[in-house]
Amino acid sequence: MLFFVFRCKVKIETGKSSSSLKKLNKKAMNRKPFTIADEVLSFLRDGGNVFDLNYRDFINRSMTIDEMRIIFKKRKAIWERQGEPCAEQPHAILSNPEFHSNGVIYTEEVLKYPALCEIFAEEIVKKFFAEEFTEQKDLSFTKKSIDTIVSYSPYLGSEVARIIKKRFNHEVAFVLAEQGEAGGPVKLSAKIDNGKVLIVQDLIPNGSGIISELKKAILKQNPSVEILKHAYVLVHRTNAPTDNPLIVCFQLNIKNVLYYECPDCKNGSKGLIAQEGNNINILNGIK
Repeated sequence: MLFFVFRCKVKIETGKSSSSLKKLNKKAMNRKPFTIADEVLSFLRDGGNVFDLNYRDFINRSMTIDEMRIIFKKRKAIWERQGEPCAEQPHAILSNPEFHSNGVIYTEEVLKYPALCEIFAEEIVKKFFAEEFTEQKDLSFTKKSIDTIVSYSPYLGSEVARIIKKRFNHEVAFVLAEQGEAGGPVKLSAKIDNGKVLIVQDLIPNGSGIISELKKAILKQNPSVEILKHAYVLVHRTNAPTDNPLIVCFQLNIKNVLYYECPDCKNGSKGLIAQEGNNINILNGIK
């Protein structure tokens, strides 16, 4: 079978100069890996740099949701209201100001950093291998189980493909999906060859409608492909039921409400536009 490997051209952020990152990565790889969640949490709570972490700190276990939260918080990429609405704690106004929320999460603000993207891509890969091994009872099946990864996330999707290719010496194509404008059809960056397709998604914002639309686009382009049963998702933002079977790494309980129904506003809480200025830190109580 011929494989078309799409190399997505994306802007990769580093957060530091090249020389600084090399020093951090060398330091992280030379030290003894953390083995339990408490070690990672203590390190970060004591002022440790997230770029000092690497995937070896999470080998033989899944990252906990507390670890995910603190990494995202360090990158100003998450806020969740603690407790009930009250006047003392502000709440989030979303990019569409008609909607207010008890939380926000910005996955791309973390995944754009290669070192962090590798860590979170490994969490997807762990889930995928566990599911395949459990159902198939045959390790060799995984080498044949996917030919193409399709994702809306250029960072996460391409990194998952890279890891699987490296680990199993099996060519895996990556095709980037893009949501259509004004409700238009999903666009795919390249032709998908016959074979098995794995859908990887960084974030399910509400329901799983974006997965349904992606499946339609894939099958419309090539009706002969086999889309694997589960879509693998890094973060499911809400606990709302979905129409598609998902394997989720991190489940949150963030809810959006129309401003005139906002329980926070009704309790005297001040609304802040989460993506504006330093508001994400203010929401998190960081001055």
